[in-house]
This record gives sequence, C-alpha cells and structure tokens, in this order.
Amino acid sequence: MEAGNRSGALNTAGWARQLGLAVFAVPGPVFALPSAGCHKLIASGEAELVWDAQMLVERVGPIGLFAPDEPDLARELDSLSPDQGRIHGALTSRKAKSTAEISRSSGLAVATVIAELALLELCGLAKEAADGGWTRA
Repeated sequence: MEAGNRSGALNTAGWARQLGLAVFAVPGPVFALPSAGCHKLIASGEAELVWDAQMLVERVGPIGLFAPDEPDLARELDSLSPDQGRIHGALTSRKAKSTAEISRSSGLAVATVIAELALLELCGLAKEAADGGWTRA
C-alpha cells in the first residue's frame, strides 16, 4: 500500500518478482514520500496499478481460490540454474528488455544470457517480443 524509496515493501516486491509472482501497487499522493516507491514500481512496469479491492480480485481471484490443474510456478523456478534464475529475475512481464539490458541487470555475459533465454523460452518462462526484446511468459 505504501513504499518509500527504501522500504520493506519494496524488498518484498523484489522477492515476489524474483519468484515470478505478480506485483501490484496502489498509488498514493504524488508528493508523499511514503508513496514514492509504489509510483516507481508502477512507472517502471514492475508492478501493476490497482486502485480498489474489486480490481485486485479480478486480477488474482478471490482469496482461497485454488486451481490444482495450473502448473506450480514456484517449483518450476526452483529447478532453474543460478544463471537462469538471475535472468528470469531480470525479466518483467510488462516491458520487453534487450539482451544487453538483461545482461546488465543479471550481471551475466550477453552470450550466457542469449543461451539461457533460449532454454527459458523452451520451458515457457520467457518469450521473445516482436521488437526482439524479452519478457516473462
């Protein structure tokens, strides 16, 4: 709900993204320091904007809803190599990133990023965008 530029909420959002979970943010007053982190997450595409509970329920479903026939993403992510995990963590589902951007974010060589992206794509965890960039699938 609120996240300053340095906050536990931003840390939690970062871990959620690394696990491939959806991140949502509720914007606050534009000039309020406790809202700065939420605004940055929304602007960067790292969090989806929500403004009421109904919108959140539409995005993720009611609390307690269990879909046993859907794959367990957490288990899929646990099976990734360390390099694949770093690359997957550098991707977002909203904004395509070039291999150079992913290389910088993950700290891995471009050649490694290219090779691992192909494997992530085969696993259904990454997809190539029309502009040649990459997003989370």
